[in-house]
Amino acid sequence: MSRTRYVLLLLTVAISGGVNQHQLVAQQPAAATSPLLEEPTSPEAVFDSVVLMVELARPGLARRYLDQLMMLDLDEPTLLRLRDKHGPAIFLRLADLEYLQPGSIQLVQKMNEAFRRVASDPARVDRLINDLQKSPAQRDVAILQLRSGGALVVPRLITGIRELNKPGQQELLQYTLVKMGEVVVPPLIGALESTDPNLRAIVIQVLGRVGDRSTAGYLWNYAATDQETPAVRLAATKALARLVFGDVRRVNRLNRTMAIQELIREAKRHLGGNAQWRTNTEGQVGIWQFDPQQPGRLVEIKVKPGEARFHAGSRFALQAVRLSEGNRTAQGLFLSLALARDRERVGWKQPLPRGEGSASHMAVLAGQDALANALRLAVHHENPQAAASVLEVMRLSAGPHDLVSSPQRPSPLIAALNYPDRRVQFGSAVVIVEMDPPSGFRQSSRVVEILHRAIRTENSPHVVVSGPNPAAASNLAGMFEKSGYRSMLAATGRDAFKVAARRDDVDLIVLDANVVRWGLSQTVANLRADARTSMIPIAVVGNEKRLASVGRLQGRYSLITYFIRPANTEALKSQLTSFLTGLQSASLSESERAQRSAMAVSLLSFLADGNRKHVFDLRPLEGALFDAIANPALADNALFALATLPTVSTQERLSELVMQETLEEDLRVTAAAHLVFHIQRRGLLLSKQRVADLKTTHSVVKAPELKSALAAIQGALRPDAKSVDQRLLKFGVPRPR
Repeated sequence: MSRTRYVLLLLTVAISGGVNQHQLVAQQPAAATSPLLEEPTSPEAVFDSVVLMVELARPGLARRYLDQLMMLDLDEPTLLRLRDKHGPAIFLRLADLEYLQPGSIQLVQKMNEAFRRVASDPARVDRLINDLQKSPAQRDVAILQLRSGGALVVPRLITGIRELNKPGQQELLQYTLVKMGEVVVPPLIGALESTDPNLRAIVIQVLGRVGDRSTAGYLWNYAATDQETPAVRLAATKALARLVFGDVRRVNRLNRTMAIQELIREAKRHLGGNAQWRTNTEGQVGIWQFDPQQPGRLVEIKVKPGEARFHAGSRFALQAVRLSEGNRTAQGLFLSLALARDRERVGWKQPLPRGEGSASHMAVLAGQDALANALRLAVHHENPQAAASVLEVMRLSAGPHDLVSSPQRPSPLIAALNYPDRRVQFGSAVVIVEMDPPSGFRQSSRVVEILHRAIRTENSPHVVVSGPNPAAASNLAGMFEKSGYRSMLAATGRDAFKVAARRDDVDLIVLDANVVRWGLSQTVANLRADARTSMIPIAVVGNEKRLASVGRLQGRYSLITYFIRPANTEALKSQLTSFLTGLQSASLSESERAQRSAMAVSLLSFLADGNRKHVFDLRPLEGALFDAIANPALADNALFALATLPTVSTQERLSELVMQETLEEDLRVTAAAHLVFHIQRRGLLLSKQRVADLKTTHSVVKAPELKSALAAIQGALRPDAKSVDQRLLKFGVPRPR
């Protein structure tokens, strides 16, 4: 297609006022007739057609031409010609259009790879560096071409600054970096770690001219530390004065205290998730650092946004530690961020790395006071990764003194029991139980409640669906069932709250916009006010008329979304997938749920032993422990804990287990032994009918070991003298052998 015809068609669109793409995407047939007078054949013409069809809101044709383009021979020169003609922005725009994916994403990846190879070619960059020393016109052309290479050419320029010693050459390369603009900031931040003080000073000067207020955080350490050369400190103070105050003459307003405060503020910002990172099409962030295998060579590595965030935050926190001796806040921030970084690397299914060189090893060496402070900061700045990781390390060294609270300084361990994240709550309960507190303390009942919820967890995610129309709610619940959830119906908002609050496996609460008893606003407010439900995502379903009211709720509360009532499962997934996958705290996996249940029962078995029952009241757990016995992996510990409860119903439940023919024989024998002990310690609490049933069971059982266990129960019932006579006479005198 000729460029003239392309321009005329675009002018037609512009004159007509444009096209509402969102309205036409759903209406456009996939095999629509092309408006082009002739079909394109060359890669350039086909790509022009893709762009034009996007502008005309003809998604079917845009996809067709993109598929045609991807089948052509897109060699490196062709891709670079397309980039030079249209610029990189159009490729990113196409990659964001869902109806062009995955082809549009593959195209931008190919283009980026081709450009990366050419832009970072050392020979090409060296030629351009040589051209900088020629005539002004040639120098301007060289700078323009270097600028088109973006961050990829910076490592070679850094090498040139370090290696070139002729008068004026370093200044020329510094001038070139400034002319390239903000694109050089990320690699220059990495270059701050250079061992060459002259290079550091030059890099800081450039950052002071091309950076912004957010760049200043990386320079405070170099302005305040006594370990830097005067030239580096001077360059950093001038750069900070320009970035912070907009005037290089205000250097006298900078001081060491301000540097420490700013570094701590930056570390807190990264811990709290308030630092934004620009990601590529794969959702990764580029971090620049010197290659340990080739010292002096600056390279870019791709990491997840969380890794980049915790890396930068740790850097700020450690610099604050260096500048302010004994600063507990700086220490706690570094511990929290370092542990969160390890958690980000291994995920939730694996324990934190241990041993020399790991963050957990360093945290243990730091001591319990530093760990408690790290937990306090993680909870305050709402970072569940950091809080859960600190708690995992605290299991090795926490003691009863960590439960001591005052109005001015509450215990972070107790605060974590009510933190709105299930992993943090459970981790805090585990630390407290394993420290074996010698006496009662505030919130001890909360520990039992958290373990209770963990026992009742099933190994699959659950959704609570609530709405006034039973048929509509049931239909929506069925769609969630097909999407991998276990659905639970609740007729009212109050019922939805009750169901979600008593379980540990609810991953989503779906509320009809017209939910009753409570209404929508009250239901959401109550869910967010309770620690057990405050971090469970909420999705409101209804029609577009209620969107405004839900928007107001989204402004007041976190983790809330709205979706139009779907017609089928595919429509449901298309509306909710991005919301659910973008949550800060990932849902518990099946293996995590199973491990938590097993650990909870094991801890309750531990609590049931000795004097601990006076610290933790386990009676509310009786039903959960009885149900857990049906799970072979939990049965032994659950039975032990159940048998320690001093209630009438406990004896009844133990007798049920003894008589339950479907249970394994070993488990029935163990239950009988516990029943005997319970009767001896608490007295006979069984009903007459249950005693009669036990006698009947004893008479019909044949297995020797179980028979003897049941006989022990009969003996524990303290038979009268007449009954003893009858049993002895029935046994008789054995014949000699």
